[in-house]
Amino acid sequence: MRRGLIAAALAAAGVLAVPAAASAASLQGVVVQKSAHARTIAVAGANGRVLVAHVRTARSARLGAKVTLAGHMRSDGTFAASSMRTIGRSHQARVSGIVARRGHRGFLLSAGGTMLAVQSHETHSVGQPLTTTVTVSQEGLDEDDQAQTTSRVEVSGVVGALTPATATTPGSLTITIGNQSIVFAVPAGSDLGTLAVGDFVEAKGEVVAGVLTLTDIGNQEGDDQGDDNNNQGGDDGGGGGQGGDD
Repeated sequence: MRRGLIAAALAAAGVLAVPAAASAASLQGVVVQKSAHARTIAVAGANGRVLVAHVRTARSARLGAKVTLAGHMRSDGTFAASSMRTIGRSHQARVSGIVARRGHRGFLLSAGGTMLAVQSHETHSVGQPLTTTVTVSQEGLDEDDQAQTTSRVEVSGVVGALTPATATTPGSLTITIGNQSIVFAVPAGSDLGTLAVGDFVEAKGEVVAGVLTLTDIGNQEGDDQGDDNNNQGGDDGGGGGQGGDD
C-alpha cells in the first residue's frame, strides 16, 4: 500500500507520516474568504486545510461563519457544493498554505487554490510552508500575535507532474490546485505505487532540511473537513443560513 511504503521511507528519514482523511462528499469549516461575483467561498477545516467551494450564492456566507456543505470534488481540486448550511460562528480559524508574497502589513498565503490576504506583524519568508491561526472578522484575516506556526502543509489537488523516487535518489511531486502549484520532494525509497498525473490526491508535507518533503499521500474522491460530518440535514440549496454582505 502506497501510504505504508511512504511511511517506512519517512521513518528512516526521521519524518512521521500521518494517515490521510477519509473520503466524503461533504465539507465543514470556517469561511475565510468569499467572492459574490465568482460565487465561491474558501473554507478552512479544523486541521487548517483550505478548500475553495463553488456555491449557488456567496452573499449569505459571512466571513467567520461555520458552514457544512454537501457536494462533490471537481477535477481541478475545488469543491462543488449542492447545498450549504450555516451551523455557527467562529472568530478564529486555522489555515495552512505557502507564503506567496510579503507586504508591509502582512502576507499573501497560497492555500487551496486561492490567495488569502493575512495581516500580520510576523516576518515569514516567501515560499515558506505555514500553518497558523488567524482572527476572522468582516474586515478580513489577522494572524494572532501568539499563534503557534508550523512548517507543515496539507493540500488537496491534482497531480500535475511526478518524478518517482528510487532506492537512493529522491523524486518530486507537483500538486496543482486551480492555477497554483506546490512541489514536494519525495524521499528516496518511497514507492508511490500506481499514482499518476491527473489523479486527485490529498498530500501532506513538512520542511525537512529546508525542503518541503512529502510525508503522506492518498487518493481522494471527496473531502471531509472539520471534526464532524454528521450535520448533513437542513439543506438550503447553497444560500440558506446566516445572511451577509459582499
